[in-house]
Amino acid sequence: VKWMEDTDQVGTSQSLSEQFLKVREEVQKSHVQEFGTLKFTKEEIQEFQGGAAGGRVESEFKRMTRRGSSGREDAVASPDVPLAVLYHQWYAAENVQSKANLAKLISKELMDRHHIAGVMESIVKNASTANGDLSATILSTVTQPRDFDCAESVVHAFSKMCFNVAKVDYAFRQVYALVNMCEHSAFSTTRILSSIHTVCGH
Repeated sequence: VKWMEDTDQVGTSQSLSEQFLKVREEVQKSHVQEFGTLKFTKEEIQEFQGGAAGGRVESEFKRMTRRGSSGREDAVASPDVPLAVLYHQWYAAENVQSKANLAKLISKELMDRHHIAGVMESIVKNASTANGDLSATILSTVTQPRDFDCAESVVHAFSKMCFNVAKVDYAFRQVYALVNMCEHSAFSTTRILSSIHTVCGH
């Protein structure tokens, strides 16, 4: 709430970092923290809150959309449909409070995705420590599965201990990294399972 009050008082020309430092100093009963990537902190608030052009939210939606086979500009990958719906609702909202509430939902979804991707990256890095850091290769390629026993075992463990891939679409989209490890000679099924347990077994 404090950041919205500050925006109303100061406007949207200040940077994200300027507002963060100010709000952190003013809030006494909770811990104000920064999450996710901090590479945008020097950009102005107007890129993220309201405005006719839609700022950061609209640009993110444009990045996510693609032209489908039907020629429609708003075609999105099926796992991105819930997020796309939120973007459309945000764009159509007619008052600042509605936009702010929807922006929070969008932010939470993006943060959840960032968290899931981070967990998978940790699993890959932890599993590859004995063979040098192979995470860049594992996370940037897609391999056709052949070792189905390994794939079945590690995906089941990931779904049970980290995120249920049957219910969390974005988690399902990350299992390609597990398959990549199964197909790489540097990883054994046992090592992958151990890494999943280390990262998610709490």
